[in-house]
Amino acid sequence: DAADVPLNRPRHAGDNATPSGNGLMAQAMARLFHLTGDEFWRSRTVAVLRAFSGDRARLSTMPTLLAAADLLENAVTVVVAGLPDANANLLLSIGRKSADPRIVVLHAASADALPSSHPAFGKTTPAAAYVCRAGTCSLPVSQPDALRALLRTNR
Repeated sequence: DAADVPLNRPRHAGDNATPSGNGLMAQAMARLFHLTGDEFWRSRTVAVLRAFSGDRARLSTMPTLLAAADLLENAVTVVVAGLPDANANLLLSIGRKSADPRIVVLHAASADALPSSHPAFGKTTPAAAYVCRAGTCSLPVSQPDALRALLRTNR
């Protein structure tokens, strides 16, 4: 007997003491898009953003959802291609330590192991990092200082 339980749970994207589940889901799907290059994840993220962005007066209460929109449009993907060795691990560490929440880090044993829809697919330089943004990737870098410089210029 649950007569006092509503049939539908209210759906909202406003953050309270904890981030909104819908905003976190949108962020996860945006990251999946940048990791895989699969348009399915982009379309799903856009659908969630559209579902909750109609009420402009409440957008200020949805920072997690707004962060998902920023991540979807402005993410920087650091792709480290090559077998795990000291240099690849160092390049991965630099990408992971970045304070910018829009940086997504992906390690692939070879760039050919990436999905064909990913912008770094087919890059062949081993033990190198590619910085991808808006569907294009940088030239390969294998030096830690060069990667740090690329990440600073992509803010």
